[in-house]
Order: sequence, then C-alpha cells, then structure tokens
Amino acid sequence: MCLASVVALALLALSPPARAFDPTAQEEQQKRAAEILRKKAEADAKAKAEAPRIWSVWAVFETHWKVVTDNYTGDDVYHYLYLYGNVDPPKFWKGRISLRMDLTRKYVADPDESGVLFGDLRLYYSRPFSFSIKGQEFMGRGYLYWTFPTSKVSQKEGNIARPTLLGTLVTEVPHGVSFIFRPFVRFNWARYAEAEGGMPNQKWMMGYDLWATWQLPWHKRLGLGLIGGQDWYNRYDARDGESQPWGFEWFWEAYVSYGVLTKPRWPLSLDFYLNIASGHRNIEDGVWRARFVDRRDTEMYFSIWAMY
Repeated sequence: MCLASVVALALLALSPPARAFDPTAQEEQQKRAAEILRKKAEADAKAKAEAPRIWSVWAVFETHWKVVTDNYTGDDVYHYLYLYGNVDPPKFWKGRISLRMDLTRKYVADPDESGVLFGDLRLYYSRPFSFSIKGQEFMGRGYLYWTFPTSKVSQKEGNIARPTLLGTLVTEVPHGVSFIFRPFVRFNWARYAEAEGGMPNQKWMMGYDLWATWQLPWHKRLGLGLIGGQDWYNRYDARDGESQPWGFEWFWEAYVSYGVLTKPRWPLSLDFYLNIASGHRNIEDGVWRARFVDRRDTEMYFSIWAMY
C-alpha cells in the first residue's frame, strides 16, 4: 500500500461519522426562520405606525348670524370655510409649512352669481419654542406668513401682499385652565394709496388677543373660553397728501366647545364650537370711541373643526 493510501485511510478514520438526514430538525429550522421573519415584520409595522406623520390637513366651517337683524337681511347669515394643509419637514429647522385657503358664502349676490367668494391665499412658515419662568412652563409658536391677493376685495384695493409676523404663547395652570397670548404686526403692501371708490388703504396694522380657556376636569371633552383683543392701524396718505390718524378696533368673544372625536383614540379629531362675538368702532366728533356691547355689531356663530 502506498503512502498516499495510508494517509487517506487515516483521515477517513479520524473524520466524524456522516449525519443521517433528519426531516424533523429541518422542519424546526424552517419554523424558527419563519418566526424570526414574522417578528421582524411586526417590528417594522409598529415602527412605521409610531413614526410621526409629517403632514396634516384641517378644515373649519363656520355659520355666522347677527343677533339683531335689519331690513337688509342679505348679510345677516353667512358662512366661512377654511382649508389648511400642513407639512412638517423633519430636517427643516424643526418648522412647519402651511397653506390656507378660504371661501365665504353670503346671501348677497346678483341673479347670475352664487354668492361664494374666494378669500386670500396664505403661505405660512412656523416654528415652535418653549421656555420657563420660575418653574412655569410656556409653549409657543412663531409664524411668518405671506398673504396673496386672490380675493376680490384685495384686488379692488390694489393689494400686492400682506407679510405678517404672529406669535402664540400658551401656559397652563392647575384645574384645566390655560392662557394664550397672540400678538401680531402686519404690513399691507398696496399698489394704490386709495381703494377704488373708497378711503385710503390700511398700511400698518398691529394688535393682540388674549385667551382664557377652561377644560372641565370632570368632563374633559367640554371647554369654556373668553377672548379679548385690540388692533391698531394707520392708512396710506390720501391723494391730496393728507396723513391719516391711527385708528383702532376691538372685539371680545365667549364660547363653549365640545370634543366629539379625540386623538389618539380616533385618527380624526372633531370639535364643535358655539361663540358669541362683539366688536365696535366708530368716530364721534373726530374721536374714535368704543362701546363694550353694541347689538348691531354682535353676532353668534357655530363652527366645526376637523383635523386629520
């Protein structure tokens, strides 16, 4: 026997015996592999479901009616529809980009008109912020939005754009009470100093509104709120060069709200609001005066807020 044959026999003797085919073991391996794939698919689906959605859509419908009607009843009832689209880019300064369009339905129209009027288009960029003062937390959001003159009123005024800065600041105190402060400043960039057949256009406008809201602790779907605010504005100089004094307007509202559908139990949130609102400005003897309640300038409105 040659040396090569002796080495081959020795290696064959030292090698482990061949394993017999075991169908049960192979079936168990297949089951374990299937279980691993199933758990991975469940984990991926859960992660996808928990990942924040970067977009949302809102819709607000309002029906307004005057508390006191007059002989000209065509504008005593009217409707608003606001549509919002929001996108939260994950790496864009932690901000939000929003687009708002609105429609108005008034029962004042010529026979060949529907009474539906398009409002101005708004493009927003907003960013949240927060801070605390002596342990009291404040949350807010700053807005910069550009208003495009798509409405008939803005086009008649020769409006080009209305850039606006707006801030929202919210703080919560015990027992479901929250306070909201919203200041703003706006510039009306107009092509004409005076509207067609009207008085000089507004130039600068600034103001604020202050909210106090209460979410009932024993029934959190139900809420109450009070709103008060004031705006100041000036106008472009008249055609003869005469400057215009600053004017003001004010308003207050009270409302009750009810959350019909709430997140995260439902994918859509749905809230109903019933408001009473009043505001008045007039000029008497060359002086701007305000009255707390004037029936002619008081209205109620019902609104539905849907957010998805």
